[in-house]
Amino acid sequence: MLKTIYLLVASICAILSIYSLISDNDMLIPLLQFFLGVTILIMGIESLRSKKKATGIICVVSSLFIFTSLFIKYY
Repeated sequence: MLKTIYLLVASICAILSIYSLISDNDMLIPLLQFFLGVTILIMGIESLRSKKKATGIICVVSSLFIFTSLFIKYY
């Protein structure tokens, strides 16, 4: 289940990145950062489930950092 969500979010992130790069549109950067944070959070959860605690904790902390910076900057 997490694998399909991970693939969906990662593909959305890739599509938004390519569109933003081609169209020179900077309005999508907060949305792109959010999807990157979700992707890293899912990677962290999968790492914690597979007993890779160090990698999982680093991914979860970095995703929380991304969400915190988004919240501070845009809200």
